[in-house]
Amino acid sequence: KLCECHPLLERNQPQDIMKDSSRISALLHFLKEGHGLLEKTDIVLDVQDCLRSLLEMKRGVASLMENVEVSEFVVEATKLLAKARESSIPFVLPANLDMAWLKIASRWNRADQNFVDDDDQCSFLFRLLYAFEFLDSNRTSPFAFDPRSSPLKEALSMIGRLASKQTRDFLLAEIETLIQKHCPEFNYKGNEQQFIESGPPFDAMSRENLMEALSSSIRSRVNEGPKKGGDDRDVELLFLQAKSRLCDTDLYCTVTNAFLSSPHNLTPSYSYHLLCRDPLIVFRFPVKVWLSRGLRRLILTCLRALVLANNAIVLQESPMDESADELLVARDAIIVRCLLAMVHGCDSENYCFCSMTTNFIRWSLASRPGLLGLLIKQNLEEKAIDWLVEYIPESFNDSHMLLQILSERSCLSAAERLVVADAISRIGIVH
Repeated sequence: KLCECHPLLERNQPQDIMKDSSRISALLHFLKEGHGLLEKTDIVLDVQDCLRSLLEMKRGVASLMENVEVSEFVVEATKLLAKARESSIPFVLPANLDMAWLKIASRWNRADQNFVDDDDQCSFLFRLLYAFEFLDSNRTSPFAFDPRSSPLKEALSMIGRLASKQTRDFLLAEIETLIQKHCPEFNYKGNEQQFIESGPPFDAMSRENLMEALSSSIRSRVNEGPKKGGDDRDVELLFLQAKSRLCDTDLYCTVTNAFLSSPHNLTPSYSYHLLCRDPLIVFRFPVKVWLSRGLRRLILTCLRALVLANNAIVLQESPMDESADELLVARDAIIVRCLLAMVHGCDSENYCFCSMTTNFIRWSLASRPGLLGLLIKQNLEEKAIDWLVEYIPESFNDSHMLLQILSERSCLSAAERLVVADAISRIGIVH
């Protein structure tokens, strides 16, 4: 309903102003000069009409994508309009962008190497570029989109398959700059998913069917319990297939909502925007799914992605770096304590060794100085300290922090000082 009331309506024919590409070139020339444009109301209105017409187009968009000046015009026009109207409603709302993606999601395949020449795909790229530029110019606008909830990997892959090299290079440079600015945790080149060759029955499954199959498999494990031996390779295989074919937003939301489901209630519908702001929600999953090796690997994969996104959000939105560091250390302390309690069973003589959990805890301690000191000050159990000292060599990195805590006599009681001294001695002996 909101999109129906919005000025950006789907029209069958582009407006006459877009029939002549020289119009865009002329306006782009004025935009690049940039002297006194805000006082020239007629030029600002022409730019606004031209940009709206471009974003409304349904046919002929692919031919415009071949001209790099069209992409440059979208960038420069968005910046000008942001200066001219500080609190304006964008031409592309987040719902508009979602609908543009849904038109191409079912037939999009990142493993395909053909050139992008589809009007719907090019229209999606223009709208994504506009939405990113609007966000960059109007960060506090309630109408700005959340880039983490968009298929960024798919968009970059789509841009890389454009036929025009000039347009391809310009869009890649512009989008990657904006991604690193607003989503610094995103690393497309370093974490690009290896494509898994599909076989029966996966090759015949649509995107929606694959998501439903993954959700149903997880919900059945939640309701009935994991398989004997904790080996759920069939669910892992579905997860890997989905990770190769689905965008991260859909994948992590599907997995998280399935784990939080129950046989007597409807499946929840947490958005990716909410999950990134509260990654600790994974510890609401039933304990029995944590005892399965396969399901535990799925959970830790999702948790790592959510933690990285949450790191960037906290650093961006906190008024001071010191307060952000305190929040992140407190969050990571909760994560490590929960992983120790859930997986390694600090009240048991026999630890359930899990290499992925161990690597996750090592990564947490290595990336968060002072975390071990906080855990020890919180009266961590003896067996948990033994395990951290034995299996986490990064614990030695916090030795100076522990010595500093020990020197602060007014902060610790005599019993607490003995605990810290004992931990320092163990770390020194082992490492």
